[in-house]
Amino acid sequence: QLPEGAKIAPDNDTVVVAFQTSDEIALFKLSDVPIATLTLVDLPADAGPDGLAIAPDGSFALISNEVGDSFTFFGLPAGNVMNTYSIRDSGDVPERYNRDARGSTKIHEPEECAIMSVAERLYAVFALQESHAVIAYDITDPMAPAFEDITEVGAGWAAEANGRGKSDIGPEGLAARDGLILVASEREGSLTLVQATVE
Repeated sequence: QLPEGAKIAPDNDTVVVAFQTSDEIALFKLSDVPIATLTLVDLPADAGPDGLAIAPDGSFALISNEVGDSFTFFGLPAGNVMNTYSIRDSGDVPERYNRDARGSTKIHEPEECAIMSVAERLYAVFALQESHAVIAYDITDPMAPAFEDITEVGAGWAAEANGRGKSDIGPEGLAARDGLILVASEREGSLTLVQATVE
């Protein structure tokens, strides 16, 4: 079990940890440290949890699954898997965007994720490492996430149009606040700032 990501819930007590190699999510309470007990919950096989974000009201955590090209909603504080959405099988990423077609996993590879509120709606945004993109979903209802938009990031995205191999841009880090999305692309060594607009 190797921890990949961790977040503290708005109650300032509940901690959510992603264990990528074992496809597990762990919960524990800061108030129980140093003798805290981990509650482990299994994700679907080959999910590969990576990025984590927690809803502003603390009712659920959002997990980006880089191996499975999906994201999972994880109920809090109960620690139950609520719903998993497959980006790979959705058709949400247009064909002109790069994808790593050399294998059956990590096609788009969602890395870091964030949750933001815009115009009284809740949105999830993900950095897609192999698709030089940031993708957004309306998650106001976690049981029925709806594709909202996708846009290219990185200075050299045009050169990767219609590519089917490893991205040279490699967006991974992501932060979102007040309608602004900042994406860090580790392979290209660039930052992209995206303005979110909702019609």
